[in-house]
Amino acid sequence: MTRSSKFYALLILLISSCIFIRLGSSSLLDYDEGIYAQVSRQILQNNDWLTFTFGTNLWFEKPPLFIWTTALLFKLFTVSEFWARAISALSGVLVILLSYMIGSAVFNKRVGLLTVIPLLTGYEFLRQARNGTTDMTLTLFIIMILAVYILYPRKIPAYWYLLSVLFSLGFMVKFWAILVVIIAIGINLVLEKKVRDTFSDKHFWGAIFVAILLIAPWHIIMYSLHGKVFIDRYILYDLVRRTANPLEGNTGTARYYFDRMAYDYSPWFFLLPVALTSELRRVLDNRDRTGLLLVLAACLFVIYSLFVGTKIFHYLTPIYPILAILNANLIIEAYDDYRSTAFSGLVIASLIAVIVPSTKTIVVFLLLAGSITLALFTVNYLRPQVKTVIDFLDQKRSKLLRRINDVVGYLLEYSETLLGQKSYPKLAVLIMCLFLSSIGAVRSRHLYEVIESPIEKIASIAGESNVLYDETIISIALPPDYVDGIGPAAMFYSKRPMEIAWSKEALFILTAENPREIIMGEGYVDVLSDEYEFSVLAKSGPFVYGVIWRRENQP
Repeated sequence: MTRSSKFYALLILLISSCIFIRLGSSSLLDYDEGIYAQVSRQILQNNDWLTFTFGTNLWFEKPPLFIWTTALLFKLFTVSEFWARAISALSGVLVILLSYMIGSAVFNKRVGLLTVIPLLTGYEFLRQARNGTTDMTLTLFIIMILAVYILYPRKIPAYWYLLSVLFSLGFMVKFWAILVVIIAIGINLVLEKKVRDTFSDKHFWGAIFVAILLIAPWHIIMYSLHGKVFIDRYILYDLVRRTANPLEGNTGTARYYFDRMAYDYSPWFFLLPVALTSELRRVLDNRDRTGLLLVLAACLFVIYSLFVGTKIFHYLTPIYPILAILNANLIIEAYDDYRSTAFSGLVIASLIAVIVPSTKTIVVFLLLAGSITLALFTVNYLRPQVKTVIDFLDQKRSKLLRRINDVVGYLLEYSETLLGQKSYPKLAVLIMCLFLSSIGAVRSRHLYEVIESPIEKIASIAGESNVLYDETIISIALPPDYVDGIGPAAMFYSKRPMEIAWSKEALFILTAENPREIIMGEGYVDVLSDEYEFSVLAKSGPFVYGVIWRRENQP
């Protein structure tokens, strides 16, 4: 096994440990991951891999690739939270590895390696990697397209075909969202002045034909089976209405994503003004395909902020690997030159971040920074003694001792660089980077907590009781106070069909004739008490399970 292979194996182990540890320990907490898990399970229940259902209704919200792969894992292993999230987690690991490769190629290997840190300590990226939804898998294909576009020789015929296959797979994960990277590539081709060359390339048009061959069959089959119902739900609702209007209570202004990034990407967000400025200067100087980093980040932010009416924070998941690469480059520039703008930006970001951390964050940072600084000073002070140890180890042939010798020698050399040559600014950069990492790591710690959600408890009770001998349960999610995850998660854990009332009118229809079993937020009891009566059978947190009936229909 070569040294390079060992490095990659260690890197993959580190990344996988951070993402996969306790992956299935918590209940399904997100509304969307509840839907995807339930739809995937119903594929196996119905033995139908083409037409998806959610409860008793047809489900055409997304293309099939993510659902197929999750259902396959359920079939091969078991239906559980872990396997519902496994595709996202694996995608997260691959996204980080690809970000390392892109950072190494565009800048240098130090930037590539440092890119890992903002991603593993960035709250929202880590959350989506551990969340059973389509966003991280979409991000994987976007970053793969980015990597091929930047790193692969364009003159090779396979170039456009590889991009075509990756685009098709991304399209089959989340439909229109993958078009953002195509828009970014188009803008970048204009900036490179390569549009005419591209359009005259027969392989470019061949790649478009390949994409059509990969994407069209499922869509044609679904239209032949369901006709207008498929078009209305899949295109008119998910693309047109979601783009034009805020759906399902997901509203926000043009500042929505800026405010979300300031929170979700904190504290690395504070580095972005200088990092983006530095990248813009580099792009204007070079005007090559690596400028796609900045173009794609801009497209993601502008399109979702200004042109998409439905505002959901995880839509920006693909932007975080790009920002992590740019942040890593800024830190390396600051490390190499304390007189640079990058160093000043890092200092300012660290000062701003001082107001963010909790007491626990500060304690973690002080312990880590103190231990590292003490180790460096100690090794530097005891250099003669350490050299004696190295000389002793050189005489041994043990593989383990040689490894220890290598580590001690590197630590000695590095401590001499930082302290022996009075390179205190480099030490300051390390401490500031460690400080920002500590804030992100402590913020993300609750993602690893073992959580049994109240909805899991209440849904399990509902699944076992069936007091009315009616197979179907009602759940309600009334705007503007949606109870996040109640419908899909309740269906997943009760293992019973469920009808969701998205409005008071829908609830009125569902309770038209007879009393019905219902799972809902406890607050809805007061909201609906003028028109309905309830018999509460069980409570768990903010949720209740019971029987509901109209006042004019006595049970």
